[in-house]
Amino acid sequence: MAPAASPWEPRTRAGGTYPGPVPAVAVVLPAEEWTARAAAHEARVQRWTAPHRERRQRGESHPVLDFLFTYYSETPGRLRRWHPGPAAALAPSPDGPAPHAAWRSYATADDGTVGLDVAGYLAERGSTVRFVRDLLAATASRPPQTGCLGLHEWAMVYRADERRHAVPLRLGRAGTDAVVESHPVRCSHVDAYRFFTPDAVGLNRLRPTRQTQVAMEQPGCLHATMDLYKWAYKLSPAVPGELVADCFELAVEVRELDMRASPYDLADRGYPPVRIETPEGKAEYVAAQRGFARRAAPLRQRLVDLCDTLLTSQLTAAWPGSPPTVTRAPAAPSAGAPYGRGVTPPRPDRWLRLDGTTNTRDLGGLPTTDGGTTAFGRVLRSDNLQTLSDDDLRRLAELPLRDVIDLRTTAEVLLEGRGPLRAVEGVTHRHLSLLPEKGHHTDVFAVEEDDVPDLPADWAETVLPRQTTEADEVEPPAVRSYLGYLHHRPENVLAALRVIAGGEGAAVVHCAAGKDRTGVVVVFALAAAGVPHEEIVADYAMTADVIDALVAKLRTSPTYAEDMTNRDVASHTPRAGTMRRLLQILDERHGGPLGWLTEHGFGPDEQAALRSRLRG
Repeated sequence: MAPAASPWEPRTRAGGTYPGPVPAVAVVLPAEEWTARAAAHEARVQRWTAPHRERRQRGESHPVLDFLFTYYSETPGRLRRWHPGPAAALAPSPDGPAPHAAWRSYATADDGTVGLDVAGYLAERGSTVRFVRDLLAATASRPPQTGCLGLHEWAMVYRADERRHAVPLRLGRAGTDAVVESHPVRCSHVDAYRFFTPDAVGLNRLRPTRQTQVAMEQPGCLHATMDLYKWAYKLSPAVPGELVADCFELAVEVRELDMRASPYDLADRGYPPVRIETPEGKAEYVAAQRGFARRAAPLRQRLVDLCDTLLTSQLTAAWPGSPPTVTRAPAAPSAGAPYGRGVTPPRPDRWLRLDGTTNTRDLGGLPTTDGGTTAFGRVLRSDNLQTLSDDDLRRLAELPLRDVIDLRTTAEVLLEGRGPLRAVEGVTHRHLSLLPEKGHHTDVFAVEEDDVPDLPADWAETVLPRQTTEADEVEPPAVRSYLGYLHHRPENVLAALRVIAGGEGAAVVHCAAGKDRTGVVVVFALAAAGVPHEEIVADYAMTADVIDALVAKLRTSPTYAEDMTNRDVASHTPRAGTMRRLLQILDERHGGPLGWLTEHGFGPDEQAALRSRLRG
């Protein structure tokens, strides 16, 4: 059936700097067409998502295919969703508007037609679109290099006792190391290189970093080809479902080659090895690598063209007469929006303006339910403390600061450093990660500076591991993460509170940004002090006041750069509703934050001590 004429007409975007194809006319797809395409898309990806869900329910893992659902963060549920892309809108069915009407970044016109709200999407995701476009266009401009032989997987286990996968090595420990030592290592992909073992890092003839990613990525790299899937879903919902599925299916094939050429013995899983240590294996790998580069080229170009279309046009409703009323699906507010709407603005004097931090504030000055206030100079909350100046150290010493509670992962601490407070006499550091970490949990502050902590070989993979609980999948992502902290690391939440309760001077609780992990610990501290829920919400939402500067700071760190660059500021901004929902769940399940503490062994006496510390 021919598509119906569309009221959604493209309009050239003034001042566009990305020349690219602007569709002459957008189309409205009749219901029978878009429902058929949506069903076909779901059936297509179910081939991969259904077995993954079944394995997860059985508690099993797959060393090859699980990578596509764990390293890459798109969930099976979101992958099954079909999107029409920016150049098509969806006519209503007899049952009403398309379900997309309730999805993020969509708008519904008066006649029930649903389409992507391109202007709103760009306001929220424009920087992501530009980054992806620039990266992919730069990659496409280079000839494919095929001399790496997949040695990145070998470098990830080089001279390591522990491995990323519970699978035996084909050549054993010594044989694997010998292959690495007898071949030149030329890895240009930063997200492969960052997982090299410490002994392998110096063997790489290239030094890819997040800052050099656009300049170094090349189309012969298997990981750059797999990443087409990542960029497709990161641009969602602007990418048509068929293109997402095309990128995913190519990523599956590339991943299979990647692991067949790895040092792991996967023959019993149906993956015969590509023996890159032999001349025949090298030739087989290079031929496959070139084939994937050819197949990836049109997918990469389709993504570049899509970005150009988004950046040079806006598909807007263009009905004759007065503008129609458009009902927009819920979306993140733009910069400057009232993230704390309905929340009484907190006291501005709670901010501690330090040279080396962006989000440091005192928990003093908050009203309590009995008419009192929390005391100043007892507990601070903060972002990363790595770049404190000498003047900052002096000011903190005057409090006096006695305890630093670091909620970062071991990998974050080792990649970013312990920070200058480590050298300040009288300050005790406590490392209490709220994220699950693989292998041995090393307190990096309990070892000497030159000691190498006892960590698994893939320790850097756990910088910010994904963390949720399956029972809470219906909750918003931030709420799921916060519940994950409480589910996976309750002992460290309690340990942090015990440090505060037992301290003699001031304590500072911090993570990377000082909003999520720090925010969860602060919830319980403030609740114990008698601070009412809405004031806890207001304190949480204060980070929105500095979010632009905070994200800009984290973007300068290779540890956090990708997450900061590939997500818009709005997605990092704390919203009052997130904390309200967490408190509501604690009320419903445990009778409140204090009930959760009691259930986990932090009883009335310890709660009283914590209250006393914050109340003075």
